[in-house]
Amino acid sequence: MKYMIVLLLALFSTLSIAQETAPFTPDQEKQIENLIHAALFNDPASPRIGAKHPKLTLVNFTDYNCPYCKQLDPMLEKIVQKYPDVAVIIKPLPFKGESSVLAARIALTTLARSSATVPRAT
Repeated sequence: MKYMIVLLLALFSTLSIAQETAPFTPDQEKQIENLIHAALFNDPASPRIGAKHPKLTLVNFTDYNCPYCKQLDPMLEKIVQKYPDVAVIIKPLPFKGESSVLAARIALTTLARSSATVPRAT
Protein backbone atom coordinates (compact mmCIF):
# COMPACT_ATOMS: atom_id res chain seq x y z
CA MET A 1 0.00 0.00 0.00
CA LYS A 2 2.83 2.40 0.83
CA TYR A 3 4.38 1.58 -2.54
CA MET A 4 1.14 2.56 -4.31
CA ILE A 5 0.95 5.88 -2.44
CA VAL A 6 4.56 6.71 -3.28
CA LEU A 7 3.94 5.78 -6.92
CA LEU A 8 0.85 8.01 -7.12
CA LEU A 9 2.66 10.92 -5.47
CA ALA A 10 5.53 10.58 -7.93
CA LEU A 11 3.10 10.50 -10.85
CA PHE A 12 1.20 13.59 -9.76
CA SER A 13 4.36 15.54 -8.97
CA THR A 14 5.66 14.78 -12.46
CA LEU A 15 2.40 15.99 -13.99
CA SER A 16 2.51 19.25 -12.07
CA ILE A 17 6.11 19.87 -13.17
CA ALA A 18 5.14 19.21 -16.80
CA GLN A 19 2.32 21.75 -16.56
CA GLU A 20 4.65 24.40 -15.13
CA THR A 21 7.21 23.96 -17.91
CA ALA A 22 6.65 26.59 -20.58
CA PRO A 23 5.99 25.28 -24.10
CA PHE A 24 8.14 26.38 -27.00
CA THR A 25 7.79 29.96 -28.10
CA PRO A 26 6.34 30.54 -31.58
CA ASP A 27 9.83 31.43 -32.80
CA GLN A 28 11.26 28.19 -31.39
CA GLU A 29 8.42 26.17 -32.96
CA LYS A 30 9.16 27.76 -36.35
CA GLN A 31 12.87 26.94 -35.98
CA ILE A 32 12.03 23.33 -35.13
CA GLU A 33 9.70 23.08 -38.14
CA ASN A 34 12.44 24.47 -40.40
CA LEU A 35 14.98 21.97 -39.06
CA ILE A 36 12.60 19.06 -39.63
CA HIS A 37 11.73 20.31 -43.13
CA ALA A 38 15.41 20.63 -44.04
CA ALA A 39 16.20 17.16 -42.70
CA LEU A 40 13.34 15.59 -44.65
CA PHE A 41 13.46 17.46 -47.95
CA ASN A 42 16.93 19.02 -48.36
CA ASP A 43 19.35 16.34 -47.17
CA PRO A 44 21.84 15.74 -50.01
CA ALA A 45 22.69 12.32 -48.54
CA SER A 46 19.15 11.01 -49.05
CA PRO A 47 18.50 9.13 -52.29
CA ARG A 48 15.94 10.84 -54.48
CA ILE A 49 14.05 9.88 -57.65
CA GLY A 50 11.68 11.83 -59.81
CA ALA A 51 11.28 15.50 -60.58
CA LYS A 52 14.05 17.93 -59.73
CA HIS A 53 11.54 20.67 -58.87
CA PRO A 54 8.44 18.67 -57.91
CA LYS A 55 4.96 19.90 -57.13
CA LEU A 56 4.62 16.96 -54.73
CA THR A 57 7.38 15.23 -52.77
CA LEU A 58 6.85 11.89 -51.05
CA VAL A 59 9.20 10.85 -48.26
CA ASN A 60 9.56 7.08 -48.07
CA PHE A 61 10.93 5.68 -44.81
CA THR A 62 12.20 2.21 -45.66
CA ASP A 63 14.09 -0.76 -44.30
CA TYR A 64 16.03 -2.64 -46.96
CA ASN A 65 15.21 -5.94 -45.21
CA CYS A 66 11.48 -5.29 -44.87
CA PRO A 67 9.38 -7.34 -47.32
CA TYR A 68 6.57 -4.77 -47.29
CA CYS A 69 8.98 -1.96 -48.02
CA LYS A 70 10.31 -3.96 -50.97
CA GLN A 71 6.77 -4.28 -52.32
CA LEU A 72 6.35 -0.50 -52.17
CA ASP A 73 9.50 0.33 -54.16
CA PRO A 74 8.16 -0.67 -57.61
CA MET A 75 4.94 1.22 -56.88
CA LEU A 76 6.87 4.38 -56.09
CA GLU A 77 8.87 4.00 -59.31
CA LYS A 78 5.60 3.71 -61.27
CA ILE A 79 4.22 6.82 -59.58
CA VAL A 80 7.34 8.79 -60.51
CA GLN A 81 7.14 7.57 -64.12
CA LYS A 82 3.41 8.26 -64.42
CA TYR A 83 3.50 11.67 -62.73
CA PRO A 84 6.51 13.72 -63.86
CA ASP A 85 5.87 16.42 -61.22
CA VAL A 86 6.39 13.98 -58.32
CA ALA A 87 9.62 13.18 -56.48
CA VAL A 88 10.35 10.51 -53.89
CA ILE A 89 12.98 10.94 -51.19
CA ILE A 90 14.16 7.70 -49.63
CA LYS A 91 15.00 7.73 -45.93
CA PRO A 92 16.55 4.51 -44.65
CA LEU A 93 14.92 3.52 -41.37
CA PRO A 94 16.64 0.27 -40.33
CA PHE A 95 14.25 -1.21 -37.78
CA LYS A 96 14.75 -4.93 -38.38
CA GLY A 97 18.10 -5.24 -36.67
CA GLU A 98 21.80 -4.98 -37.34
CA SER A 99 21.53 -6.46 -40.84
CA SER A 100 19.17 -3.61 -41.74
CA VAL A 101 21.66 -1.06 -40.44
CA LEU A 102 24.39 -2.67 -42.54
CA ALA A 103 22.16 -2.72 -45.64
CA ALA A 104 21.34 0.97 -45.20
CA ARG A 105 25.02 1.86 -44.80
CA ILE A 106 25.96 -0.10 -47.91
CA ALA A 107 23.18 1.51 -49.96
CA LEU A 108 24.06 5.05 -48.89
CA THR A 109 27.80 4.47 -49.37
CA THR A 110 27.22 3.01 -52.83
CA LEU A 111 25.06 5.98 -53.78
CA ALA A 112 27.60 8.48 -52.45
CA ARG A 113 30.45 6.86 -54.37
CA SER A 114 28.54 6.57 -57.63
CA SER A 115 26.49 9.77 -57.50
CA ALA A 116 28.11 11.00 -60.70
CA THR A 117 26.81 7.99 -62.64
CA VAL A 118 23.45 7.40 -60.94
CA PRO A 119 20.57 9.56 -62.16
CA ARG A 120 19.29 11.46 -59.12
CA ALA A 121 16.31 13.44 -60.33
CA THR A 122 14.82 14.26 -63.71
